[in-house]
Amino acid sequence: MTPRPDLALAELIGKRLTIRLRQRSGGYRDIVGYLETPTSLRNRNGELIYFDQNEIKVWREIIAPPDRAGKGAPASIRIRELDNIFNLTWQATEQVSLGKWLMRSSGKYTMRANSVLPQGLGPFGDPGLPIEQGLAKVVEFYNAREQEPIIQISFPIHQSLDDELAARGWVEKIKALIMVTDIVKKEIEIANGYSIEISDTCSDEWLSVQNDFPVREIMLRTPALYGAIRFEKNLIAVSRAARTAKWGVISRLFVEQGHRGKNLGQQLLSALLNQCLELGTTKSGLQVDSKNIIARQIYEDMGFVIHHNFSYRGIT
Repeated sequence: MTPRPDLALAELIGKRLTIRLRQRSGGYRDIVGYLETPTSLRNRNGELIYFDQNEIKVWREIIAPPDRAGKGAPASIRIRELDNIFNLTWQATEQVSLGKWLMRSSGKYTMRANSVLPQGLGPFGDPGLPIEQGLAKVVEFYNAREQEPIIQISFPIHQSLDDELAARGWVEKIKALIMVTDIVKKEIEIANGYSIEISDTCSDEWLSVQNDFPVREIMLRTPALYGAIRFEKNLIAVSRAARTAKWGVISRLFVEQGHRGKNLGQQLLSALLNQCLELGTTKSGLQVDSKNIIARQIYEDMGFVIHHNFSYRGIT
């Protein structure tokens, strides 16, 4: 607590404060909000509260906790936030709302861009219809596009939906993990003969390493950095970091078989995340197949931790 508030409040306009006021009837009352003038603050409900500086006993600035990856808000809110972040950084060609569910289609390439993202409160999210009718609409949507109906399930918030789909015969296709980390600058130590390149677009050469031409349009819908490692004249490793809302989402990491075991993947990711940090991106996330032990170890060595797991269920 700080004495003599009248001497300092003018310098804290725009800051969040808690102020204890003396009441004329005796006792105290506390007000909390963002200071708009030396004699008023706006509370969480948007109400402007006026006060007399002579009634102030003490005040304290409320310092917001650090914005950390995978921390702060309740887990259910963080999971929904990450679902949206990952959707924004890998945007489907077509996105159609079904209640609060999002049906995504992109011509059969990648499950994330060709699946339903359930949103809304439990137990099933909110498709705007009874679950049986909602699932029928999903099947109709994907059948019309000659695609398999697939639904993305984030755990534990949509466990009930997963149970419902399993009971109806929907089959689990992939089980994967979402991993997150706070970005910290890392030193780059790449083996002799290799060089790292970072660009804000994906060239034909970059796309050819994994034949990513079919998903070029998806990738270009979000601002991103494209990293590559060159050996002699050839690109032998690539990765992408899409950027939105302080997050850098990693995808498409690949190192050619003959160049593995030289720490190239870690160095490429470190270079990408260093560049993200310079651009103001402070957190990173990625998805990885739960069975891919080697990739998981690489990410863990870089500081990534498991935030939650998810799966895709299809009707066939």
